[in-house]
Formats: sequence, structure tokens, C-alpha cells
Amino acid sequence: MPRDCVARPGGPGVVTVEVVAREFQELPLAGSGITFAPTSGEPVINLPFIVQSSVTPQLLNTTILGTRVLIEATPTRFAWDYGDGTPVFVTTDPNRRYPDHSYEHNYTKRGPVTVSLTTTWRGRFQVAGGAWQTIPGTVTTNETSDSITVIELLPVNIN
Repeated sequence: MPRDCVARPGGPGVVTVEVVAREFQELPLAGSGITFAPTSGEPVINLPFIVQSSVTPQLLNTTILGTRVLIEATPTRFAWDYGDGTPVFVTTDPNRRYPDHSYEHNYTKRGPVTVSLTTTWRGRFQVAGGAWQTIPGTVTTNETSDSITVIELLPVNIN
């Protein structure tokens, strides 16, 4: 959704990297998404629980000081909080589905948890179809899963 910014009193109405960097901080970025395996959302104690996100860039059209600007935000860092008191796991890898995943989590206690993801985004912009320019700084988004229940499976001797 285009947004109009106004020049500060006494300032020029020119789209600069600094002006775009301020706008980048305010844009309505969606989170990069949280996907689970197992997809049932019921992790099992001591079995791999795989989380995954997306590296798909977001393209946002906005208007800054009356000029059309295209901003591309790309996720670069993922901080996973598994909701069980273990340290936050920070990586640049969004992960992949089983069996090609590169990391996993193992819960050790039963009960409800929520998984949270903080994604860090870098940006670049293009004014009126011109050359791409890097936006200094980063932006973060935060998202939390619905509550999931860690379960325990107990072996049963059928002999």
C-alpha cells in the first residue's frame, strides 16, 4: 500500500538513502513464516522437531516524498525460541524439510509450548525504475506459533 512521506520543514523533498532507511523501519513487513515437522504440531520428547522458514524476499511499493520507490526486503537471520527455556538458536539458514534439514530441536519435557521466530531483514531500493541501492541497517519481524503440545510416547511390550 503506497504511503506518502512529507519533507521535514526546511529540508529538500529528495529521496535519499537516509530517507528510505527511515521509511524501511516503518514498512509493514510480514514475518518469514513458521513451518513445523511433524506437521501435526505435536513434537515428541527426544525425537527431532524441525522448524523451517522462508528466504523469499518481499517487494513493497511505496511513495516517498511524492516519488515511487520499490523496496525489496530479504531475510538474512533467523532467531528461533522453542518455548521450552533452552537458549534462542540463531542462524542464517532458514532450514529445509525432513530429511534435508540442517538443524532440529529435541524437547525433553511434555506440555504446551509456543515457538517464536525473530527474522532480520536487509533491504535495497529502486527509485522510479533506476539502479538498486542498498538500505543501511536492518529491520526485524516477530511471529509466534499457536500453542503446540509436546507429547511423550511410551513403548509397550505386546508379548
